[in-house]
Amino acid sequence: MKKERIYPLCHAIFWLWNCTFLLVVYGLILPTIGVFLIGAVLNGEIETQFLVISRWV
Repeated sequence: MKKERIYPLCHAIFWLWNCTFLLVVYGLILPTIGVFLIGAVLNGEIETQFLVISRWV
């Protein structure tokens, strides 16, 4: 393949991977464990360093 075709292909694969990762994390994982994680932090069961938004808690 020529470079003119490889660069856009690599660019597309890179952004497709990033978008898929963000969709899985923010669409599936965070809603599943996010509520329990915040509740555990507020109850003192888990330290605030494990919460991503720990500076606001």
